[in-house]
Amino acid sequence: MKWGIMVMNSRTSFINRGILGNDLKRFAWVGIVYLLGLLLAIPLKVFMIYSHLQAAGITDTASYSQVLNYDSSALQLLLLLIVPVLTGLLLFRYLQVSSAADMEHALPIRRQTLYNTHVLAGLIFLVVPLIVTALVTWALAAVWGIASLDGGAILTWLGTSLLLNLL
Repeated sequence: MKWGIMVMNSRTSFINRGILGNDLKRFAWVGIVYLLGLLLAIPLKVFMIYSHLQAAGITDTASYSQVLNYDSSALQLLLLLIVPVLTGLLLFRYLQVSSAADMEHALPIRRQTLYNTHVLAGLIFLVVPLIVTALVTWALAAVWGIASLDGGAILTWLGTSLLLNLL
C-alpha cells in the first residue's frame, strides 16, 4: 500500500505458459519437420545450383531466380499448403474428442486463454521455420554473391509464404 492507495495486480493473461509449454513439447516435431522440409526445398536447391554452375564454370545467376517460385518446387508448395492445416488439426484436436475436450475445459483456464495459447503455439510452429529458411537463404546468397537472390526477393517470398501459412 503506497500513499493510501491499494493497487491490485492483475494475474490474468492472454496465454497460459503451462499449456504453451505442453504444446511446444507435444508438437515440436511439426515445426522441426517443416523447417527441414523448407531447408530441403530452398537453401539446398540454391546450394545444388551453385555447385553445378561452379563445376561447369558458368557465372550466370539467372537460374537462381526460379528457386523462390512456388511452381518450381512441388515440395515447397506441398509444405506451404499441408503443414498449416496439419498444425491446426493437431493443436485443436481436443475439440473433436469429447474426453479430451472435457479435460481441457475442466482446467481452471478460460476458453479464450486456451484458444489464444494454441494459436500462439501454431504461429511459433509456422513462422519460425519460415524465418530461419529465409535467413539461411539470404546468408547463402550473401556469401556466394548471388545477385538474383537479393533481400527484396527473399522478403517477398517470406511475406507470401507467411500469408499462405496464416490463411
